[in-house]
Amino acid sequence: MTLSEEMARSLQLPESFVIGVAHTASRRYKEFQIPKADGRSMRRIEQPSKELKLLQRWLVRRLFDRLPTHDHAHAYVRGRSIVTNASAHRANRYLSRLDFQDFFPSLTSVDVGSLLNRSRTSAQGLTLADEDV
Repeated sequence: MTLSEEMARSLQLPESFVIGVAHTASRRYKEFQIPKADGRSMRRIEQPSKELKLLQRWLVRRLFDRLPTHDHAHAYVRGRSIVTNASAHRANRYLSRLDFQDFFPSLTSVDVGSLLNRSRTSAQGLTLADEDV
């Protein structure tokens, strides 16, 4: 079963709808800015449409949450946070703080497809069809 077939079946949606949303995903974001904590600069927010967010949440719950994560990862891991990350380093004398600029926009559908194909056992036997990517 392909990813789009399983997603459509699970969400009780037509597969054509799932594929259509996936193919137009880059145009399904509302963009706006909010002030950063420093009060001097702005943070760009890209909010997905309700339809896209539904598919994204399905992917997280059904696939990405089941993929292995590194023991030192804290971002986007249930039960871990900026606080648990900081506490792991509290006894260190020096601290380096990094922020990857434009990290998420740098990810492509090829990157995601490659990750899923390498993790087939974690993806419960689902395969990616050409229309899924």
